[in-house]
Amino acid sequence: MVKTFKPQAVGMRRNAILYEDDSEIGYRAVSNSRSIINTGNGETHLWTDENGYRINRADTMAQSWESYDLKLLAIGDSYIQATTVENEASVSNLITEMIGAEYLLNVCTVNAGVAGYDPNHYYLATRKALMDRDYDLGLVFFYTGNDFISEFDTTVYLFSERGGAGRHPRESSPGSLFASMKNFIKRQIVENSHLYMYIQDTLYGYLPGLGYTNRAIPDVFWVENRDFDKWEINAQICLSIAEKFKKYEIPVVYILIPTVFQCNTKFFDNHIQSSNISPAAVDLYQPNRILAEKLAERNLLLIDPLESLQEKEEAGIVVNGMIDRHLNEAGHRVLAEFIYPTIVDQLGLKEGNSNMITSEEDNRE
Repeated sequence: MVKTFKPQAVGMRRNAILYEDDSEIGYRAVSNSRSIINTGNGETHLWTDENGYRINRADTMAQSWESYDLKLLAIGDSYIQATTVENEASVSNLITEMIGAEYLLNVCTVNAGVAGYDPNHYYLATRKALMDRDYDLGLVFFYTGNDFISEFDTTVYLFSERGGAGRHPRESSPGSLFASMKNFIKRQIVENSHLYMYIQDTLYGYLPGLGYTNRAIPDVFWVENRDFDKWEINAQICLSIAEKFKKYEIPVVYILIPTVFQCNTKFFDNHIQSSNISPAAVDLYQPNRILAEKLAERNLLLIDPLESLQEKEEAGIVVNGMIDRHLNEAGHRVLAEFIYPTIVDQLGLKEGNSNMITSEEDNRE
């Protein structure tokens, strides 16, 4: 009945057709893909180049690398691959368009984001990308929801060996096998049940307390973990990535991507209330604050757009998808506008620079 009168954007089966082995990273998006997918918020095109990097639909006849005036490299996970929106609406492409419009330059921002990547993958992907091409600026996006990992491990785990795109190799213990079975059943429901998706969307924020969703508050938000090792480990990974860029004399900027419940704090409040969690036990800003401190100690530049995204939510502008909770088009636009001034500064695009044409008109609308 729900399917008939109130159809939902159910999930999709995608791993088998979208990703392939990569001997230097573990896996990447399939090269030269021309896929139409739906992760829950409507159909989008996932088109890639010969390296598996996501491209616009108009970029199939790509120009030579040397013809670009500026070349940026965007590293991240599914938030940067951004399959919930067309690549034209992603933060990577928006930055390209904004710089090109304001400075009349031919710009390319390589979208090297891949779903399931974590900081270990960011390091490996950066190393590979910088060996293949020259760049003017690196952008490394760090998601507060699950990017804080417990170990810096540069071992390459192939896609075919781990059973799909993900963050850790598969285990064979009874507990992990039960978890795999549970996740398989859930995937079948998510991919086929309109009723399930309707309930999940309607009651988002309350279901965790009832035990009907796996959206538990990540450990980095618990006050009891303010002194745990993950902060140093991930800061050191960021430093290792920066050293790769430094080897080629390329500046790099780190950019935080907040969770949906950080952007819309009502979700967070509903979650802890329905789960009977003491407000004093969790800190919505802890991962952002501590990572900023750790990166500052290492002289690394970090941008945090959380406040800007919260302001948009408070103004009634939804920045995350309704089914797939990644950033929607509005979220990507807010993120791009927030980080744009820093990117321009890091590229040295200031009035008076040779061959740089500035405009007083704001082209970011």
